[in-house]
Amino acid sequence: MNKKIESAVNRWKNEYEFKTVINSSLSFFITFIFALYNGFLGIRYKIIWNLSISVYYIFLVIMRGIIIKQEHLFLTQGADNRQKIHTIVSIILIIMNSALIMPITLMVIDKKNVSISMIPAISIATYTTFKTIMASINLKKSKKSDDLLIKDLRNINFIDALISVLTLQNTLISVKGENNRPEMFRLSAVSSGIGLAVIITLTIMNLLQKRK
Repeated sequence: MNKKIESAVNRWKNEYEFKTVINSSLSFFITFIFALYNGFLGIRYKIIWNLSISVYYIFLVIMRGIIIKQEHLFLTQGADNRQKIHTIVSIILIIMNSALIMPITLMVIDKKNVSISMIPAISIATYTTFKTIMASINLKKSKKSDDLLIKDLRNINFIDALISVLTLQNTLISVKGENNRPEMFRLSAVSSGIGLAVIITLTIMNLLQKRK
């Protein structure tokens, strides 16, 4: 058992693809919890924003689950359906972009319920900053990999980080009580538009990627 753990740790340190799969497995479970939590709140209290963001999380869970499963099969059995899975993931990404319109619109028009104080908001900001920095670094690193699905995972993680930034922005504006100011509305609208444009660009680039 100890040798297996030591071997896994060494692979995590030295093999970029293996490390990506392990880290994404953790993200998979966290996202699954977020999907359930927001789905419960949306259904229990009939909150449209929670329902719409839950749909987005479900798409993330599906994509990460499909990729992790294929990467596991490739790393353990040599089964290689990565090109096919890449195409499927790219199509799901396009559908997810459409699903994002609803929660982003609700954030811009201030229909996202916020019921936290400044201290938890600052904690969320710290985590979101770390998440975004790591996603950016890993997105750049993924360009060196020949594995299409590893690049897919890094693109998905970066998109996830962007949505977290937009959600954080909306939360901080609401917590500070400035959500009714016109300039805050414009800031939210412009930043959300830019974020969505970046996500769409990444999705198109992801779809056009070819296996080397």
